[in-house]
Amino acid sequence: MITNRHILTLFSIIILIIVIFEASQQIFYVHYFNLNYQADFWSLFKSQSIKWIVWLSMSYFLIRFIRNLSKKNQLELSDLYKTFSVILLLILIDIFIISIINSLQSVNGFSWELFWKDSFVYFSFQKFPIYTLAYVCFAIILYFYFTNIKLQIDILEMDQLKQENLKLYSKINQTNHNNSKLLNIKVGNKQKIIPTNQINWFEADDYCVNVYTKSSPVYSIRMSLKTLEKKMPKNFLRVHRGAIVNMNALTEFSKNGINQITLIDGTIINVSKSRIKAVNQYISLVSN
Repeated sequence: MITNRHILTLFSIIILIIVIFEASQQIFYVHYFNLNYQADFWSLFKSQSIKWIVWLSMSYFLIRFIRNLSKKNQLELSDLYKTFSVILLLILIDIFIISIINSLQSVNGFSWELFWKDSFVYFSFQKFPIYTLAYVCFAIILYFYFTNIKLQIDILEMDQLKQENLKLYSKINQTNHNNSKLLNIKVGNKQKIIPTNQINWFEADDYCVNVYTKSSPVYSIRMSLKTLEKKMPKNFLRVHRGAIVNMNALTEFSKNGINQITLIDGTIINVSKSRIKAVNQYISLVSN
């Protein structure tokens, strides 16, 4: 995984290479064009290092700007304009600072006229292109770096949510094992034992409840839906004041104006507004 130390090390190496190149380039020009300029490699290396240290110091503000920018879900054209404006402002501040430093080191002493003519204008032409390119590359790398971190955090949160859902699902499954898996129904003088996995849904009918099974017969028991709801496994969900549904028999959940669910036998049952959330949560939990 790429860390802040890796990014800093990479750019330090790149800047070191640039400083060595620029110092060597100046030495080459002095010798090639026989310029009357007294300087050795190390003095030029020191001078270039100071200029790039200024650039690197001002990069702190670019890092903060790009970090905030990466938090947005989608970039807009205005964001690109803002980024370029920030880069332009940082470059002008860089050139101003190194011009001040250069003017203070002048043997003729500091003056604003010399600052403008001999330093600011000169360094603007010399450093503006390379500083611009360096800041743009740095901004792009930073944006992808912070976006990658944000993506990793999102993935970690999704994984944690998945683990929580699995634990909750396991808990529901365990609860199901503890609940009744058989329903005892009195039919005439006989007791009818029906496995709960053979029941599609229950319907309130005055003081009784109709039991709809997969094998077609409809049984009637004298019991309230409220009492029955407590006895049934958790896959039996109250979807309406007058209906409890075996969610394992669900084939479709329609939310087009009228909220309805369709069972495997084609039965369509309305879902009350107060129970939509519970139905959605159950479907989401099982699908994960």
